[in-house]
Amino acid sequence: MLSDDDLKVILSYLSAIAGRTVRSVDDVLSMGTDQFLDLTEKIPDEALPIIISLFKSSLRGRELFHTLTGDLDEATGKKTQAFLKRYMDLVLAQENTNGTFNPLLVYLSSGCFDDLAFVQSRQSFFLRQTIDTINEFLKTACRCTDMFGPGQQEEAWIWFWNYLLRR
Repeated sequence: MLSDDDLKVILSYLSAIAGRTVRSVDDVLSMGTDQFLDLTEKIPDEALPIIISLFKSSLRGRELFHTLTGDLDEATGKKTQAFLKRYMDLVLAQENTNGTFNPLLVYLSSGCFDDLAFVQSRQSFFLRQTIDTINEFLKTACRCTDMFGPGQQEEAWIWFWNYLLRR
């Protein structure tokens, strides 16, 4: 969680690179997808994951991020793909240096568990993960005490889906 002082610094920085006053995350999000993507191109690699985390901490920010990861329209498709590739590469690079990267914890955060359509759209991504990654995700995000064995990705998905439906 960012302190108020950190948030002020980030918003001031975004104001400078956006060329307009940014008082809140909503100010950035109100720019629209195309201008948001233009803004992200100006953000250096070191700061992009922190700033995207800031956006994802708000409901509108999560909605925008889910929109970006969903269907791509022709107008912003190439920009969106470039942004998502850059962001994913940066997150992977950061996490690999920590040695504890779990892609499910990053791309299927508990903040999106109420959006069943979004979660379901990530089923194939979930199933492609190693069983160790899935077990860690379920233990961390869902407090699952069950341990699934090799080849039990489908069973783990069913457990996860039932967990979401019971919430």
